[in-house]
Amino acid sequence: MVRYVLKRIGFAILTMYIASTVLFILLQFMPGKPWDQAKATPEQKATLTDQFDLDEPAVLQYFKFISGIAGFRTEIDDGSIESMEYQFFPYFGRKWRGDRKFITDIIGELFPVSVSVGVQGLIIGLIVGLIFGSISALKRNKIWDHLLTVAAVIGVSVPSFVFASLLQYYLGFKLHIFPITYDIADTSISSILPAIALSLFVIASLTRYMRTELVDVLNTDYILLARAKGLSKPKIIVKHAIRNALIPVITVVGPLALAVLSGSIVIEKIFTIPGIGRQLVDAIQQKDNPLILGISFFFTFLYIFVILLVDLSYGLIDPRVRIAGGKE
Repeated sequence: MVRYVLKRIGFAILTMYIASTVLFILLQFMPGKPWDQAKATPEQKATLTDQFDLDEPAVLQYFKFISGIAGFRTEIDDGSIESMEYQFFPYFGRKWRGDRKFITDIIGELFPVSVSVGVQGLIIGLIVGLIFGSISALKRNKIWDHLLTVAAVIGVSVPSFVFASLLQYYLGFKLHIFPITYDIADTSISSILPAIALSLFVIASLTRYMRTELVDVLNTDYILLARAKGLSKPKIIVKHAIRNALIPVITVVGPLALAVLSGSIVIEKIFTIPGIGRQLVDAIQQKDNPLILGISFFFTFLYIFVILLVDLSYGLIDPRVRIAGGKE
């Protein structure tokens, strides 16, 4: 088990490094600087370029970025590394625009807001999706199965921001049931529409996955044996069928959780939620490269971390996975 865990952690670190490198390279091709459209003189632009080390070689900028991820605060001057100071968390510097706050402070302030809405959407999606998937499997080839299957396909195909706009228009503007925008002073009510909008993709995905896995389990030999032994249908479904069908479904819960957070990038903009997703959209519009790198790396870290947790938990649930993984 130890070898299995260490191997997965090693792959996670390597993936994080490769993803961070690709992220940095792609951002180098992003045209323009935040002060290009400002009324700044060439001298002022040159001063800003020097202040943010943009006149340094790309190799040094990359080293500064990677060392910052590792927790080193690196100072570069005149094309050389002047100093390196270690800290216990990643360092991405300050944002270029506005109040010039540290990027780690911005993430720490805004991420809890995104999590509070995202967790609500994930919980709604998990509960409803598993129930719908189970109903669809148990009512296979009947009217409920067809209706839920069509709804699941629509839910996966249509972007979440389309559902968000419809919810905002009909439930917020027309019927006045819920607030149209997010209110930080009354999050319990104003977060309902964003949570529902985020949960729809999870509901649709889990409905499809749960239906497929449960149908396969219901056709296995041990379910037929349980029926032959005279076990009651509810006991067979709950104790044997659903329990075993949930094992493969666990593998998609992690990516779905991250899909909720990545989907919140647009949802937060629609409902004016002061979260990290909305901040990323603003950073891209303002061409604030350090803020883009910091938030994008944070999302990448979350995605890989959740995948790692799901991988390890799957190994705990099914011993065959960790045994096979340790022999590779």
